[in-house]
Amino acid sequence: MKQLLVLMLALMSVTAYGQTQRTDFEGVEDFPPDMLLAMGSFECTHGGYPTGLYECSDDSGIHIRDLEAYTCLLTPEMEVMGTAWVNLNANWDAQYTGPVYGNWIVVFSEVCDPSVLENPDDYFAGTYTGKRRLVMEGSDPVWIGKWKLDGWGVGMYEGVQFKSRNTYEMYTALPLPFELTGIGTGPEGSFEAQLIIHGSD
Repeated sequence: MKQLLVLMLALMSVTAYGQTQRTDFEGVEDFPPDMLLAMGSFECTHGGYPTGLYECSDDSGIHIRDLEAYTCLLTPEMEVMGTAWVNLNANWDAQYTGPVYGNWIVVFSEVCDPSVLENPDDYFAGTYTGKRRLVMEGSDPVWIGKWKLDGWGVGMYEGVQFKSRNTYEMYTALPLPFELTGIGTGPEGSFEAQLIIHGSD
C-alpha cells in the first residue's frame, strides 16, 4: 500500500502544477483487542462519582481526557493500509453521547502494529472533532460516532493535506473492540478520505 501511495502522490505532483489535485479513497477501521495504549483520565459531572472504569453514578455524565489508542486501517478488501494513533477527549452525558475531539496520526504501512507509530519518518497528522449519538435499532441500542479529520503530511508527504470522514457503529456504551464484547469481530468503523495537493488556482 505504501509503494502505491508514493506512486500516486508522485503522479499527482506532476499534474498538480497550477491546479489543485484531489485523490479519494475509502476503507474500514478495525479496533484490535490491545488497542488501548494509555487510559488517560476521567471524571464524573453533576456531582457523580466513579463506579468503575469510565463509569459514573446516577445520571451523571463523563469527561474523558487523553485516552490513547491505535487502530488498523484496511482497504475494502480487508488488506492492511496502515496504522492509526488517536488521542481521545470526550464530553459525554449519562448515555455516553456527546462531542469528542483530539489529535491523530496515520502511518501507511503493510502491517498494523503500534510499533510503526514510534518516531515515523513519513506520516500524516492532524486534529479531529466529532459527536456520538444513540439510536435504537428495534429494541437494540446503537452508538453512532461521526468524526471529521483534517491534517497534513510529514516527510515524503509534506505539503499534502489529508481529510477524512469517519463513522463508527458500536453496540456497547463504551467503544470497545467487538472481540472483547462477544459481539463478533470488526471492523468497527469506516472512512472516506481525500489527499489534496494544493496548486496555485
